[in-house]
Amino acid sequence: MVNNKLGTYIMEKTIGIDQNRHLPKFNRPTFRNWFKNYESIKSEKKVAYFVGCFADYNSPSTGKALVKVLEMNGIEVVIPEQDCCGITRNELWKLGSCS
Repeated sequence: MVNNKLGTYIMEKTIGIDQNRHLPKFNRPTFRNWFKNYESIKSEKKVAYFVGCFADYNSPSTGKALVKVLEMNGIEVVIPEQDCCGITRNELWKLGSCS
């Protein structure tokens, strides 16, 4: 819906996003859904990966690449429970001060 004429028209009229704006697509499965079924290597060296919204929904391949690089270096990847970090909300809030 986000990149078709009707969807972009509705978004422009309701939330002010210009209908000529190209929006990133949402990918399925998300990175987190993929990771639930993925078995990371086991190692004493571990890293907690706090997945951002963009890597999770728009570019799961970025998160997968990170996992691959870390594992190639003998590091186990763990995704802890987490809440939204708020970066997107905070960055959108800052846009008002750019004018």
